[in-house]
Amino acid sequence: MRLFICSVFFFAWSLSGFAGETYVEKDFSYEVPAGWRLLPPQSKYKIAAGRRKGAVSPSINVAEVVTEREFGMEKFILDIWGNLQASSPLAKKTAEGPFKSETGLKATKISLTDEHEGKKILQFCYLFTGQGKSVIVMCTTTEEDKAAEVTFDEVMKGFKILK
Repeated sequence: MRLFICSVFFFAWSLSGFAGETYVEKDFSYEVPAGWRLLPPQSKYKIAAGRRKGAVSPSINVAEVVTEREFGMEKFILDIWGNLQASSPLAKKTAEGPFKSETGLKATKISLTDEHEGKKILQFCYLFTGQGKSVIVMCTTTEEDKAAEVTFDEVMKGFKILK
């Protein structure tokens, strides 16, 4: 009887959004933070979004997947930064360095500040290389929600590029 009650409780708990879910596409997968939801794609892939904070919902957006034959990591980083500066002249890089992936991927993290609707936002660009592919993931939040960076880092540590 206890096992049945525990099973029912776990099932209800997982449906409530506390357990999170795994987002899987052909080329990648990652664990969506607990309590977040997957939104329809605005470009190629779905966006994981947390509870809205002012003008911006904290979000995780896989922006691009390319084969390594098309780009080397150095060119990949330079091209991404060039595209960000062209689309948003207020964007400023605040940090760049290696990122520790727990899935064996080569990874770089770039931290940025930018503006959206007159509000300062924080963006974290994670660049992963593995399985013959490179993947760009953009994570965004408000300046007031600096704790979201911890959530982003935890999710990105488990990011996987699939064969």
